[in-house]
Amino acid sequence: MKTELDVQPKAAPEQAALEARFGYKITAHLGRQDENILPYHVEERLRVARLMAVKKAHEARLHRKAQQPAPSTSIFGYGAAVLGGGPTERSSWWIKLGTFAPLAVLVCGMLLVHEWQYQEQIEAAAEVDAALLGDPLPLSAYTDPGFAEFLKEPQDIVLE
Repeated sequence: MKTELDVQPKAAPEQAALEARFGYKITAHLGRQDENILPYHVEERLRVARLMAVKKAHEARLHRKAQQPAPSTSIFGYGAAVLGGGPTERSSWWIKLGTFAPLAVLVCGMLLVHEWQYQEQIEAAAEVDAALLGDPLPLSAYTDPGFAEFLKEPQDIVLE
């Protein structure tokens, strides 16, 4: 019977050979297609571990990116390229105005574009409604399948 004291440590080349042989055996075992199916609980644990590793890598990448200093484009230092000046009490409101004014202009512009598009949609819908209601054709004709075929045919339009 062998005890822990009887076991002799193996030499480094012999240990490397054993590890390589063990690796080959594992590779051969995992490479077999018919026995490559793992139990569900093992697959689920591997999936969760993979998701956790991806999340940790993503957080580490974000942490590294957050620690990198941002490139500075200021000409005069202290970020006071807007209307000149440095970090004084008198010029600090100019810096705040220069920071928030473009944002306010952008928001107002977006609201104006939204309102303009909304009015265009209303006008287009009113034009279609007026054309439908002003047409002598009854509304039920538009749902007729023959009417769709009639619209597909080229027509000679006579303008008077």
